[in-house]
Formats: sequence, C-alpha cells, structure tokens
Amino acid sequence: MQIPAAAIERLLRIDWLANIGKPASLAGVRQIDQGELGSSLASDAWEATTLEARNAVTGRLARLHPGQYQAWNELAGQAKTALQPLWQKLPVALANNATLDDLQWILHAYLMEAAYRDVLLQPLFFDSLIKVYEAGHIPCGWDGEWPNGQLVIC
Repeated sequence: MQIPAAAIERLLRIDWLANIGKPASLAGVRQIDQGELGSSLASDAWEATTLEARNAVTGRLARLHPGQYQAWNELAGQAKTALQPLWQKLPVALANNATLDDLQWILHAYLMEAAYRDVLLQPLFFDSLIKVYEAGHIPCGWDGEWPNGQLVIC
C-alpha cells in the first residue's frame, strides 16, 4: 500500500487561504468571521470532531480490514514525508500557530483516508475538509455532535 500520488498532488495545487474573509460558495456550512478562527480551531468540539472522525477510520480498519490496517504505521510515515514539500508552499500567515497545527493533523488524516479509501464508508470526512481548503477557506469547527451537525469554516 502507498499514499496515492493523486492525493498529494491535489494538496500541492491548493491556493491556501485565498478566500479567507470572503463569502464562501460552499453548501451546508456555517461561515464565521476571521476574528473567531483561533477560538474555533482551539475548541474542544472541533478537536473532538476531528479525533472521532479519525478514530472512525482506524476503528473500521481494525474491525473489518485488520490485514490492511497492519500497514498503518508505514503509511503514516509515508504521509509525513509526502507533506514536507507542502510546508514550503504555505502562506506565512500559517506559521507557528494553531492553524498550522490543525492543518498538519487534517492533511495527515486526509492522506491516510485516501490510502484506505476503497474500504472506508463514503463520504470521507477529511476529503470533505480538503474541498474547503480548495475553496480558499479553512475548516475550523463543528456545530452539533459528529457525524450529525454542520461544518464551520472561516
């Protein structure tokens, strides 16, 4: 198993933060003001949501695809290495803050999800977050209890 090259290329094509502060054209999300970004990213609700989504991936793999799940640690290393060129492309605004920490967690989870895509339930949570980045915004919160609820973006 490998991290799909197409998933890495997708991340490298993103124009990061291009539409922060502008109205979003994404359906089914709640947009917050840029001034609320830090507190939303640091919220227990957002951390719990992304952790539960990642746990859903690993739980499914461990239960239903234990043979493939054995490759998790090797793939995690591949994902970490694959993300290195991306850190050079990111805007200076992301350096040394909660936004970067959150982004690292989400992108790593996205690459892991992409590697196991064929055996996971659709729609894929972290893939949906990449769509927000592609639109030039940042996923930063969740209203409700995951998986029910609504994504919050900035």
